[in-house]
Amino acid sequence: MSLELIISTTLSKECRLTDKALIQTYVMDRRDAILSEHINNVDTIHEPGYAGLGYYTTKLTPKNRNHNGLIYAKTKADLENKIIAYYLHIQEDETITVRKALIKALGGDESSFAKTPKRTIQRFDKNLAQLSHVKLSQLTESDIRAALDKLVATKPTEKEFNQTITCLNKIADYCQYEHIEVINIREVISLYRKVRLTGKHLWKVVSKQTKNLAFTRAEASRIVRHALKNPNYKSLSIALLITTGLRAGELLGLELDDIYVDDGYIWIHRTEDTKTYQMLDYVKENKAREVYLSDEAVTVVKACLSFRTADENNSPYLLLNPCSTDGKMHLRAIDDYMREVIHTEVLGYGGEREARSPHDCRRTYASLEYLSGTPINVIKEQMGHSNVGQTWDYIRNVVDASERRNQLKGAQLLFEEAKSQKPQLLAVNAV
Repeated sequence: MSLELIISTTLSKECRLTDKALIQTYVMDRRDAILSEHINNVDTIHEPGYAGLGYYTTKLTPKNRNHNGLIYAKTKADLENKIIAYYLHIQEDETITVRKALIKALGGDESSFAKTPKRTIQRFDKNLAQLSHVKLSQLTESDIRAALDKLVATKPTEKEFNQTITCLNKIADYCQYEHIEVINIREVISLYRKVRLTGKHLWKVVSKQTKNLAFTRAEASRIVRHALKNPNYKSLSIALLITTGLRAGELLGLELDDIYVDDGYIWIHRTEDTKTYQMLDYVKENKAREVYLSDEAVTVVKACLSFRTADENNSPYLLLNPCSTDGKMHLRAIDDYMREVIHTEVLGYGGEREARSPHDCRRTYASLEYLSGTPINVIKEQMGHSNVGQTWDYIRNVVDASERRNQLKGAQLLFEEAKSQKPQLLAVNAV
């Protein structure tokens, strides 16, 4: 039963009239009164774009209550229903199961899921099946721990375990987003990792990242300059990754018609599966987006277009590779070039550190943009992240330490103390 129908049924029972027309009028008037009271006494309903958000938003109560007191909805009607349901104390979501919550978190329509969401559901059904029919309102820590214990008993790989944890994290995000009262799923997972997994199989408590996965500003500059002086598809592809922050699959799926260099942006709406080489008509998180180009990115894109035009190839794609079976560039070629040329010849490293991966170019973009003063929300939109937390994960451990240290201003605590003591010292000296 939809939330709107539940609200209508609740208000109809509240009304003690018998005439259907009068009941309908009462329901509409009651809805309008609740919304009007909310808007006048709590907050207005904000259209998409307000404060940089992409949804209809409003405060649920005058006091903060998750998400800084905001609730969200994709349509105005959905938001209004959530407001009314809250004031009528309707807890419709308490009845949904854990599996249903995951389906809602992934989009809500299992029959039309794309490849990635479908795999997530399959992974949940395989590894967390005992949680499927548990109601969210009745979910306990012991339920989650028992499910994870059963998974660990099968000795999965670290990747498979983390992918299963992703299912639970998506459910946690959905509950927070929809203001559903449920146990702190993330806290349970974190405690499980620290207590249960230490020393077992491949996993230990997450330790501090000691090596900088992103290129420093000097390294990135050397790589980009090398690409402009020695243009080829591989070198230019790495320069594009560093200056635009695209995912490797998004860059490999980029067509000439998607580049609007005169308008200063690239249209990202498809990606290549880097394992199967299959072209997908969607991107991760369904974040089809315009990636705007900085001045240095425009220079690299123009150089790449110039090199591509000289090739006189009829392929629609920007990056080609005559050595591949289908004639286009794939991730393997970029990865090999980073290890064999960038790591050794351009940067001059040997075996003292591992070569960086194409995805580390994306970390480099996020880090250097942040160090240059670009707002974190802008970087998030450029990279196609669903929330700022994902962007922080790229920046938190990869910002060049020396540059970060040089930007710290300090509170001048000792300076103020010394200044306040100066008259006393002068008095002592006078004596």
